[in-house]
Amino acid sequence: MDLGGVRIARLLCDAASGMATPVLMGPALLSMKPRRRRLTPEQRAEIERDLRRGPGVLLADTLRALLHEGFWVEQEALLAHIPTLAEAQS
Repeated sequence: MDLGGVRIARLLCDAASGMATPVLMGPALLSMKPRRRRLTPEQRAEIERDLRRGPGVLLADTLRALLHEGFWVEQEALLAHIPTLAEAQS
């Protein structure tokens, strides 16, 4: 879960005319302590730029949480935990 993943999710939701919803990409996922990598200064700058362009766009809250925590998340590490994570988010 990083800016690239957020942008892909936005594109998919746009392509689905708003009928799709990102799954396991909310800020609450960060509290589950998944495998994380520290944001580089360049990543921080890109996220900040994205938020200035559209502070209320889809998954902006997730980007703010990533900035606050200073990490991005390796979502692939969550694959084995999808049933548990999905239940926790519902």
